[in-house]
Amino acid sequence: MSQRISQNFTCPVCHHERPGNQRVAGEVVRPTIVALIEKEHPDWNQEQPICQNCINHYRMEYVEDILEEDKGELSTLGRGVLESLAQRELVAGDINQEFELQLSLGDRLADTIAEFGGSWTE
Repeated sequence: MSQRISQNFTCPVCHHERPGNQRVAGEVVRPTIVALIEKEHPDWNQEQPICQNCINHYRMEYVEDILEEDKGELSTLGRGVLESLAQRELVAGDINQEFELQLSLGDRLADTIAEFGGSWTE
């Protein structure tokens, strides 16, 4: 592992000391996100690293701006999605599990037979 990645660093945006594995090279930050960061932190530039927490904060701010621009206001659902993104939670449940719960006995039996015998043509 490179020494640069394993060393702690101080994020020039939030000024917190972070583990080296949370360092993001400024050159890889999307221009739309760079614009948001530079608006609030004009002393930051893409030649400096930034921490993953700050990147996530500005990504969420960008998504919020897009949602508000599209709808005129942020809905409860949109705000919930943003909060899930901030918490790094899953936004959608396991749809396969939900689908399987709705299968009838006949559906499950047909699936089991098809697994064993394969699909039959008509």
